Amino acid sequence: MVRAGANARLVLASGDDETPVLSAIVIAQNNEATIVETMRSVVEQGVSEPFEVILVSSGSDRTATLVRERFPSVRVVELPRPVLPGAARNAGLALARGLYVSFPGSHVSLPPGSLEARLRAHRQGYAMVTGTTLNGNTTPWGWAAYFLDQHESFPGLPSMELSAAPIHCSYARLPLIEVGGFPEDVRNGEDTSVNRALRARGYVAWREGTIQLIHRSPSRTAWHFLRHQFRRGRGWGTLILRDRYRDQPVLADREAIGRLLSMLPNRLARIDRQIRRHGGSLAIEYANVRPLVALGAAAGALGMWAELLRPMPGKMSVLFDIPDKVIVVIDFSSAVSASLWCISLTRNETAEALLPDGALPEAVLEWLQRIDARDGAELLALRDELRAHLGIPTLEVAIAQYPEHLERQRGVLGRLSLLRVCEGSLGNGAVVRTTMPRWLAGGVIRATRTTRR
Repeated sequence: MVRAGANARLVLASGDDETPVLSAIVIAQNNEATIVETMRSVVEQGVSEPFEVILVSSGSDRTATLVRERFPSVRVVELPRPVLPGAARNAGLALARGLYVSFPGSHVSLPPGSLEARLRAHRQGYAMVTGTTLNGNTTPWGWAAYFLDQHESFPGLPSMELSAAPIHCSYARLPLIEVGGFPEDVRNGEDTSVNRALRARGYVAWREGTIQLIHRSPSRTAWHFLRHQFRRGRGWGTLILRDRYRDQPVLADREAIGRLLSMLPNRLARIDRQIRRHGGSLAIEYANVRPLVALGAAAGALGMWAELLRPMPGKMSVLFDIPDKVIVVIDFSSAVSASLWCISLTRNETAEALLPDGALPEAVLEWLQRIDARDGAELLALRDELRAHLGIPTLEVAIAQYPEHLERQRGVLGRLSLLRVCEGSLGNGAVVRTTMPRWLAGGVIRATRTTRR
């Protein structure tokens, strides 16, 4: 693989005549009613270079059995228990041999020539390739789901290089492995997370209008449609909490709150705009189901807010402060030792590393020898100095100062020391102080007690 600089295209060498160039990975969970049609449309694709088809099934019905019986050339992976889409994709990715990987869904059919058009676009050097989606569910609820979920891939959109991360795309396999594959803990949006990560690393995306797939949404009733949109909204909320706002609080300021509140009207306005510009004959169907589209968008927004506000460990920190904290714990009496703690308040994980000699400047070491740990203003000034020196703008400081008769109890700073500093419970004449607010110290205590080590 050759890649030079941001926004550069990939140059991937071909393998031998028998090694597949493209891997089509179908993930399925209890899809025996539709899987035969899906697999036939994939297996019967005419492609100018070798390709392989992989099925990853994690359900309890006969999906895997049907594929083994009808399509013996397909490699079937049957997982022992149901998993979320990201885990199923990763299981297929682990077996894939192609330079490029595509993920046609179990509710999708591929028209002839779809994979060939996708491969041609990848061969132009694009790490991500997306196409156009046709609606295969012509019920009112199916049309509403189509306009909500597929409005960025309407037929008629021009073929072009994309400046933002696409949706529903195929990938060059090595960049996908480079970013660690798909997140396995989200119900939907796992591809959105990966696409953003690839785009942030400078990989380029292309939309090819000749690539088509037919999506048959399972939404055929009001209940299924609204539940599906609500769950998609919860998936967005999970991504917001985990990815988009990793470096800033979700509710950091009025602007951040305004962006979240405007997501519903902005989404509807974006769909309206796409219909006006590129909808063509779809405009009639859209007019007929526009109220259902608005209802589904509202269900999605409700799901997003339900996930954002759902109680969970560290949620206050995620909403109003940085969820991943770095704390320097300083133990100073006759000598100074310090350890750096990385705390994830959302995942209840901690990691500790002793700061090496020389990590703290002489001026700070001298300051520590004379600092009064009881002076809050002096402690805040020390924190600001360490933030500037270590280049960690969100750094917090916790200190423990022992009297001489407790010197023998000091030892190496560790998990218990951090707990006691945050709790303020060393006692026996020891002084403990921290720049963390009380609610944050409580979160650190919880994360430290329950951390997976």
